[in-house]
Amino acid sequence: MLAGRQMKKTKTSVARNTLQPVYNEAFVFDVPIDRLSDVSLLVRMLDTNTADGKRLQTRTIGKSVVGPDAQTSIGLHHWNCMMTTPRKPIAQWHPIVKT
Repeated sequence: MLAGRQMKKTKTSVARNTLQPVYNEAFVFDVPIDRLSDVSLLVRMLDTNTADGKRLQTRTIGKSVVGPDAQTSIGLHHWNCMMTTPRKPIAQWHPIVKT
């Protein structure tokens, strides 16, 4: 997110038939160095109900933000670690904030 606008969107694989999905996936986003201090990463968790292969309902069940706009200290700390060690992957668990 930059100035409240979505810059890029990507999706994880779908975790079917589970109430406790685990996503161990890595994503790389190239951001111009002069915009790094203005960008935040928004991760939304969605739940989709289906029947007979048809999507009935999709709802956002939570979100997590990494960056200057983070709503948790973990999101801000993770961002600061990434900023001090560019191009080095830094893994971190993040809490889901209900929406």
